[in-house]
Amino acid sequence: MHVAVPLVGKLWIGGDVAVNPGGVGKAVVVVHGVAVDAVVAQPVLPAVSDVIPQLDIFLMEIELQMEKLHALLCEKVKGAGIIDFSTIIKGIARIEAIRTFILLLFLAQDGRVSLWQNEETEEVYIAVGNVKNAGKTKPTI
Repeated sequence: MHVAVPLVGKLWIGGDVAVNPGGVGKAVVVVHGVAVDAVVAQPVLPAVSDVIPQLDIFLMEIELQMEKLHALLCEKVKGAGIIDFSTIIKGIARIEAIRTFILLLFLAQDGRVSLWQNEETEEVYIAVGNVKNAGKTKPTI
């Protein structure tokens, strides 16, 4: 006779009891020679650490990272000017290039830089400082 019963924590049944694993979330309990399928209670939701990954330092310090990138851009263009994105990311890892692009988007949202893309070459240009008509004329780099 097989009867499905929930098994939460330890199941204490008087008499002759044997428990054998029956796969994930299941166990076979033998009580007085009768096998009973038991469903082992599993958490409904995954652990919090599985759902919410550890916070990345990049995200925690985004304002600081924005300041560092803006300072680097100002240094590269000597206060005001235009620089292409590929120059900024040359030689860095792909994940750092992605982070740099995200920071540029935040800087553009704050009005600290202007961004535009050449449709033919797909190059992204960054205007830093007080550059007149940024994005309307082709930069000379």
